[in-house]
Amino acid sequence: MEVMDIAANEDVVFVHWQATGRHEEQHQVNRHVRDIQPTGEAGTASGISLYRIEGGKFVEGWNYHSVLEFARGMGDGSSGSS
Repeated sequence: MEVMDIAANEDVVFVHWQATGRHEEQHQVNRHVRDIQPTGEAGTASGISLYRIEGGKFVEGWNYHSVLEFARGMGDGSSGSS
């Protein structure tokens, strides 16, 4: 995982990140993209994370990532069509 950019405004921290890894296990990403089968291929996904800090501690966090970017990196995701 690589931090591409980081910034803060008062009690909120913004992190733009990029992660690269090998897709080796089946997992359910979210309610819109289910059960992506392992491909063994390397892939990259990017996203942003927002954190709210209170009293020097992380008290809330929100994460957004590009599922489409990851799926495209794993091939077309279809059953034989292109």
